[in-house]
Amino acid sequence: MKESLQSATWAEEVAAKPRRPRKHWVLRLVIGVLTLLTLRLPQEVRQGVVGDSWNAALVYAHVHGFQFGDSVVFPYGPLGYLTINHFVPETSTQRLLLGLFMTALTVAGLCLLAWRMKPPWRVAWIILFIILCGVLHQAGDDLFRELSLLAWGLLCLLESGPRLKWAIGCLLITAVLAALIKISSAVLAILVIGTVACDLILRKRAKLAVAIVGIFCVGWLVVWVLIGQSLASVPIFFQHWLQTASAYNEGMLLDGGSIAIGLLMSAAALVACVLRVATMDWPDEGRLQLRKKLLLAWLTAQIFLAWKYGYVRSDQ
Repeated sequence: MKESLQSATWAEEVAAKPRRPRKHWVLRLVIGVLTLLTLRLPQEVRQGVVGDSWNAALVYAHVHGFQFGDSVVFPYGPLGYLTINHFVPETSTQRLLLGLFMTALTVAGLCLLAWRMKPPWRVAWIILFIILCGVLHQAGDDLFRELSLLAWGLLCLLESGPRLKWAIGCLLITAVLAALIKISSAVLAILVIGTVACDLILRKRAKLAVAIVGIFCVGWLVVWVLIGQSLASVPIFFQHWLQTASAYNEGMLLDGGSIAIGLLMSAAALVACVLRVATMDWPDEGRLQLRKKLLLAWLTAQIFLAWKYGYVRSDQ
């Protein structure tokens, strides 16, 4: 009886103690500051040279309502005009809003990953990201989209409960927008959506996996229609998409690319991924080894696509 009374008294004292407030404001402040610091604004002006023609063509197609797949066949999608490097008065507001939104999504995903680390590694990760922003800006918006897909994909694999739903929602938004901007981004979006769906099946959440794939497909079609594209041009768009992707290597291959250096960098990245995945501490929600193999396969595919793009576009 005494023991039960003491236990009850101890439980009441613990409940009466104020809980330590979680410092969510620090995370929000870091996300806000990094978003403003890394926001990429187009500052170049079209000079009428040949290299600027495709930028002008994307804007012209948007202004005049051309149908992609029918009237326009290009590696970029109908939202590609919002990611060009040149300042265009007709699309400046839309470009700023989309850039701010995508930058905030990318920074939020990276910061949430960093907050899963110990404080020293967290600070080092943020400093490295700030330093590399100059390189990321020179490469355009492509790397930011890839980082966003990578960050939210990893969070979907790592999180559970309500946080998992938030991560899935952010991933779906990023994937739908990326798939409408550029073909290479669409490939990465489909890859990460498929990886997350397979992981959810391994975690015995098949209904959520089917829902993710369905929402991604329906969301893509809805946005496609909302931006003025016709559903009838979707099959033609995908047909030309495959043809463009298969001919990309021959059309964009440049002399002087070093295969050896690219392979060495890819091999080093792959070894790092294997070591990290093999030693990671992952909550066991069932079929842990299969989930690790799935994660490794996804990261390997990411490395291969990055190597392929870097070798083909050896000027970048």
